[in-house]
Amino acid sequence: MKLAVHYEPSGKVRSFVAVGGTDSNGMMLVPTLGALVAEVEDVSLESGVAGLRRLREIAKNYIVEPSRSPRKLTKK
Repeated sequence: MKLAVHYEPSGKVRSFVAVGGTDSNGMMLVPTLGALVAEVEDVSLESGVAGLRRLREIAKNYIVEPSRSPRKLTKK
């Protein structure tokens, strides 16, 4: 499962999007004006209510840290 987060430039988490499927599935999220999107790594979620509680806990207690270095494309 891929997990993405919509967040504000300040780092505040606004919402999560979870998509099941293979790692090669193509997906593009379009945020609302002024919001940003990032993929969340190293978070395991259970299905059902337990997973929803975990997402609520993450949104309440974490922010998305700004990148310390600029992102760039690198040739394979």
